[in-house]
Amino acid sequence: MFGSISLSGQDHGFQFARDKQSVTIPFKYENGFIIIEAKLNEKKSLKLIFDTGAQYLLLFNKTEMDELGLKYNRRYPLVGSDMSEPIFAHLSLGAKLNIGRKIIDQHNNVLVLEKDYFQLNEFIGLKVDGIIGAGIFKNLVFEVNYRKKRIRFHRPSHFKPPRKKYQTLALEVKRGKPYLQTKVTMPNDTVIATKLLLDTGAALSLLLHTNADEKLKRPKKFIKGKLALGLGGFLRGYQAKVSKIEFSSFQFDDLVTNFQDYNTALDTSFLNNRHGIIGNDLLSRFTAIFDYPNQKLYLKPRRNYQKPIAFDKSGLILIATGNNLNEYVVNDVIPLSPASRAGLLPNDLIIKVGWVPARWYTLKGLTKKFQAKAGKKVNLTILRNGKKLKFSFKLRSLL
Repeated sequence: MFGSISLSGQDHGFQFARDKQSVTIPFKYENGFIIIEAKLNEKKSLKLIFDTGAQYLLLFNKTEMDELGLKYNRRYPLVGSDMSEPIFAHLSLGAKLNIGRKIIDQHNNVLVLEKDYFQLNEFIGLKVDGIIGAGIFKNLVFEVNYRKKRIRFHRPSHFKPPRKKYQTLALEVKRGKPYLQTKVTMPNDTVIATKLLLDTGAALSLLLHTNADEKLKRPKKFIKGKLALGLGGFLRGYQAKVSKIEFSSFQFDDLVTNFQDYNTALDTSFLNNRHGIIGNDLLSRFTAIFDYPNQKLYLKPRRNYQKPIAFDKSGLILIATGNNLNEYVVNDVIPLSPASRAGLLPNDLIIKVGWVPARWYTLKGLTKKFQAKAGKKVNLTILRNGKKLKFSFKLRSLL
């Protein structure tokens, strides 16, 4: 969620209980999103996406928030991650949000969506209640450890920068969002200096705005369609490979990248002259410490951090439905992909993978099946218009 607004009265951020210098909270990592638990007004338990690409606290279900007695004083336009059109939220002042027992904000302002535009439950396969923007934590230093699935928050006055195994990079923090200077090499060997938003609210590796720089032309070899999941739903555009991306001494080669125009008719001043975003698929290759007060980023690479990132090789884009989010429907099929050539269609309900009932999988687990080695055969049983049909195809790289 890219917010193009400025909320007055939200400058304080979260604070620790007095006896704590650092606090660690666990998170779930589902389909490329970091999900933490919190409590609103000591009544409502929430599952929130931790999003460094957002500045505020945004909740999805207005009906549930109305039942808590939240009062609203203003309606705001926002922009979803596909940046195609505005969506609307209402501002509620002075809520109390607890994360665990030691991180508390007594006077947090909350944005509540007018309606659930996102339907992220279907895309993630897990019920989520909203987004907590990392801009709220701008007074703290926080460490995101993807391997251990935890975030550790530090008081800046007691934080000691790591000395071993970490590299130090300069951050630009603007409106509570972190930006990193990088270099991207295109397939035609053009090298472009790029400023990228570090966005834990994006389930992708790299996205580039093709109209941010005349050199950011879409490569000749590409696929088109719904290509990645952001907090406004699926991102439409093109997917292709860049030759490499570099920052500090780190380099990733032949990286599958999303290319997308942003809508220049909208207010894009909040983009801060960025060229795109780095999402969780790339960030999760590191333990990352965000020092917002001093505008520094510390990165420690994980073992085998340059191992190729797994991508879909079927062409299927799935959503989770049903009361338990364990029924899987084809949302879209990439043209000319293995699934498309086999004859699968949008709205097909997958009922078996091989001999295993699809409901035994999570959406994350099912997605991994389609990211397996190229050449692996997949057998699916689907339900279409009340009839059971069987399909087989072999996975292959789409680029």
